[in-house]
Amino acid sequence: MKKLFLAIVMSLGSLALPAHAQKAGLYGTSLNGGTNNIAATATNTYTIDIPVGEFDSVGLQLSAKPLSTSTGTLPFRISKSCDGGSSFESVPSLSSTITFAGTGQVTNISVFSVPGVSHLRIVSGENTNAMAVTNILAKVRLKAPKVLHVQGTQ
Repeated sequence: MKKLFLAIVMSLGSLALPAHAQKAGLYGTSLNGGTNNIAATATNTYTIDIPVGEFDSVGLQLSAKPLSTSTGTLPFRISKSCDGGSSFESVPSLSSTITFAGTGQVTNISVFSVPGVSHLRIVSGENTNAMAVTNILAKVRLKAPKVLHVQGTQ
């Protein structure tokens, strides 16, 4: 048994499996919704599609700034698609929430596992605050799966 295992390992040594993982990409956009971007206690709807079919993990960085002191939240809802972006979940199954603490720009990072998903769509931002929020930015990092690379000698 040990000899069979050793023979298999040795034969793999002459075979280098190529690492075809795609490079990670960073994409960004501002989420516009008018003068204040999202008004007090309002919900803005978006159609921001993110193709993720080639990736296993997606990092979503959202940032925003309240117009005055706030300790409220700003949840964003995200839907998934499995059919190339033709249709999305009716009820978004993912979310990412910014929690404010004062008057400064606040950033939140969420990481989603998306095997089998072709697209994500940011569908809404729901301002729970009594004041508007502005400077809303979204950045997405697409991370390809790691590919096994075997190298050895005989």
